[in-house]
Amino acid sequence: LDWFSTDIYHMDGLVTGWVDRWVRGFYEQYIFPRITPLQRVILVPGSFGSDVNHYPNGTYVCNRTCYDVMCAHDADDFATWALDDQRVAGIFPWNWAGCPSCNGSRWTPPHTCCMDELG
Repeated sequence: LDWFSTDIYHMDGLVTGWVDRWVRGFYEQYIFPRITPLQRVILVPGSFGSDVNHYPNGTYVCNRTCYDVMCAHDADDFATWALDDQRVAGIFPWNWAGCPSCNGSRWTPPHTCCMDELG
């Protein structure tokens, strides 16, 4: 096994420090101590959006604009982490199956500009 990853997402809008606290914190606590120096990790930022902005119980989550801001902010934080940590082999953004009703297009989320800018 050369690369390892896990998916950790949130749907609560932009939260400053979320990637470092929740995702990097999880990797530091549970993954990095269990891999060898030759193994690397893949980071999997969320790259999705939705017009459904609440849970079935009515609790507000986010709308498409909110997700766009959140995912762009998180993408920048993931890129900063990846550039700073040699244990990271790559970044593979996750798009919710190209869901047309979720993000407005079949295969490309509306915020691909941010992923392009990050390289």
